Amino acid sequence: VTVLRSVLHDQDDPGQIYNIHKRLAEAYEANSFDSTMVYLNKNRALAAASGDHIRIAETDMMMVEAYTKAGYLAEAAEVLHNYHPESVAPAIWKKYLESSHRFYGEMSAYSSDSSVDDRRNMRDFCRNELLKLTPEDTYDWYWLKQEEAEASGDRALMKKYAGEMVKASQVNSHEYAIACYHMFDAYSDDSALAQEWLIR
Repeated sequence: VTVLRSVLHDQDDPGQIYNIHKRLAEAYEANSFDSTMVYLNKNRALAAASGDHIRIAETDMMMVEAYTKAGYLAEAAEVLHNYHPESVAPAIWKKYLESSHRFYGEMSAYSSDSSVDDRRNMRDFCRNELLKLTPEDTYDWYWLKQEEAEASGDRALMKKYAGEMVKASQVNSHEYAIACYHMFDAYSDDSALAQEWLIR
């Protein structure tokens, strides 16, 4: 972060400034929502000033993800609902799917009203489209397949793909922690084994 901010200080090219802001927003995402939003708002202003609709949309999708991860689902919805799948530019299609998938996944998990089916359908649509764009036998592909198995209630496949996530991740990494949680969930029918994965 220090290096990026130092480089930013000496930069006057709008395109480079945008890219540095983007990297700073990503760097701050794990521990400072406010700093992430500062740089995303700066980027949105830069993109709007130059009339760059692709970068406006890219920044909006990054905002959706940041809002969703921070639990600000109403704010995420306000940004996301300006976009519709049939009108999203090909250049940001995957980013749109990733942001939407995370948002509708969270909304599905915490919704209990009559709209939950619509949200699950959107989550599943985004997941299925992402599977088409994700190389097979990678961590991200296994994660999507694990979710697919969970949605269909197929515990055997949940165990299979969660296990592949474990193999595809480095021990003690963030990805490994997520994989262990999914192993815990998949083996909820075996309390001793589930507890072992939870401890990991």
